[in-house]
Amino acid sequence: MGKELRELLTPATVIPIVLMALILGSLGNAFGGIESELNEKPVVGVINEDNNSFSNVVTSILDVESKVVFSSTNTTDKQEGLRKLFQEEGVALIVIPKNFTQNIETGRVGNLRVYW
Repeated sequence: MGKELRELLTPATVIPIVLMALILGSLGNAFGGIESELNEKPVVGVINEDNNSFSNVVTSILDVESKVVFSSTNTTDKQEGLRKLFQEEGVALIVIPKNFTQNIETGRVGNLRVYW
């Protein structure tokens, strides 16, 4: 068995094994860092012009699933919200328009505007 093992362990077979171990190890380190970032809640801002049932559901979900650093009820505050998001390293300013709940209740699509 010793001779057979020596025949198998040539530079042509050992080098690829070592390279694969190094590559897989570096990938593991890269994904380990991503996992900790995934556990952090995204930082967002919300402008809720609708302030009715469905828009309140959206804001409630955002409050639980993200870190809301800016909140308003008027789109004239958009620049202030974007400024606050930039300071807090936020990812998006979400605007819920006035007719959001009405559109959903009448069978139309309820659209949100997102500013990056």
